Amino acid sequence: MKGRIKGPFDEPPFDKFICSPLGLIPKKESGSFRLIHDLSFPKGDSVNFWTPPEYTSVSYQNIETVIELVQEHGFNCEMREANTNKCSVALNTFLTLSKTLGVPIKDEKTQLPTTCITIYGIEIDSRAMVARLPKDKIAKILGLLNIFKVKKKVILRELQSLLGLLNFACSVVVPGRAFLRRLFDLTIGHSCPHYRITLNSEARADLRAWFDFVSNYNGKSCFLFQKWVSSESLKLYSDAAGVHGGYAAVFGSTWFAGNGLKICFNYTLQ
Repeated sequence: MKGRIKGPFDEPPFDKFICSPLGLIPKKESGSFRLIHDLSFPKGDSVNFWTPPEYTSVSYQNIETVIELVQEHGFNCEMREANTNKCSVALNTFLTLSKTLGVPIKDEKTQLPTTCITIYGIEIDSRAMVARLPKDKIAKILGLLNIFKVKKKVILRELQSLLGLLNFACSVVVPGRAFLRRLFDLTIGHSCPHYRITLNSEARADLRAWFDFVSNYNGKSCFLFQKWVSSESLKLYSDAAGVHGGYAAVFGSTWFAGNGLKICFNYTLQ
């Protein structure tokens, strides 16, 4: 590090000088922390504020792209670039180069080609063709929902934290996005982290829906079809009665029916 660090200084070393604070947030591993360099502080005079937008736009791959690749390559596919030999050579070349340059590599995060991998915090399984939410995330979401569902007011930071978790869950629970819109609307126009937000009846209804769902959720969802498939080809039919809250579905030779959130046992049609 010789020659790369200067200071501390009694006064700013440059006329135009911005000091960006450092912070730590805990990782899920006990005793492990992630370093945060807040380039958005101070508000209105930060590095990010003075950086032109064309230099700050970043596009990332997402979990939907990973799922599409798995569907394209089919059951039991290994998550890799090409064939096993090519992937291994590329990985070994990268590890050797990192060692030569002195770039630290975490061995526990070095993943060889496999049919089940955790990426972006979501477990992707090409054998079962499902995506899974980590159990610790489900427990955290359920714990927060249990607190929120009885509250009438929350501060902006608390609501944003919950929405971040629920939005993450929507990577697997795709229909859940419909139950986030009204909650997101409550944050519009507010920037103070401690601003108190009133949870209206619609917001509380959405929170209860999330709580009821997550309480009975097994954490996994099948990959959605890339193309629309008709009910006739799937032999899948469903209907619901809004007035009485009843619903039923038939899939091939099996069916189920329910009233409210209580579901009858599956039956086989004879």
